[in-house]
Amino acid sequence: MADQATQSSRRPKTCIWSLYVSCPRLTGTRSSCLRRVSTSLAQTAHCRPKHPQRKPQSITQAELPTTTAGDGAKKPTPPNPNVHQGVTCDKSGVSPIVGNRYKKIDDNYDLCEAEYQKLSPEEQAGFVSLSGGAPSIKIVSPTEGTTWPMGSIQQIEWETTGTISCVKIQYAEKSWSSWLYDWSELAISGRTDGKIPNTGKCRWRVPSEGMKAGTQIYFRITSEQHENPAEKQVYVDSPFFSVSAPEAAPAPSQ
Repeated sequence: MADQATQSSRRPKTCIWSLYVSCPRLTGTRSSCLRRVSTSLAQTAHCRPKHPQRKPQSITQAELPTTTAGDGAKKPTPPNPNVHQGVTCDKSGVSPIVGNRYKKIDDNYDLCEAEYQKLSPEEQAGFVSLSGGAPSIKIVSPTEGTTWPMGSIQQIEWETTGTISCVKIQYAEKSWSSWLYDWSELAISGRTDGKIPNTGKCRWRVPSEGMKAGTQIYFRITSEQHENPAEKQVYVDSPFFSVSAPEAAPAPSQ
């Protein structure tokens, strides 16, 4: 008994106090709890906290679920948008095409990135790039504050995602009196279907007739043809830009 008392007295007070504050079975006043603890430590072996503190563990981004349902269950990870399911490279036979897909304009012919890079610049100009993913359009040029002289030839530039192979480009003057705009449509020489291949750029001659210097204009680019029929049509408007008076013709050389 003396040995047990000696051992009990040598135990740190913090140990007894931690049992007091954490044990759900030790109820009553503080003194009664301490008496129960000191009576027999064996009786308190089963009174450990149900959820002891643990050192936090770092979780990498890869371990986190992409999406979760309302009940906390994990949803399947969506497929990689750069995997073109069911599309085969007509040169190498690789299927499906992973990464950028290059479709020949007006032809059912597709290439993967590796085979497309083997083409000459002249041959590459006959393809459109389809990146995959959700369809979207972003106008790169013109930007806000741009001024283009009437009668000049300018280049419209844009970027897309999804499988948009053709677009439609319209322009209209800014109207202060009505929300109804008189749209004019750009056309490509030699094409009568109104579709512009989605090459990301198109040259346009700024109108010089029926337009005044200082007129503000904007473009609307609409997805006109998708290689994936499940995609929905999208469009985007450019910021307003201005047209200026025609550039003066250079003086004849003497």
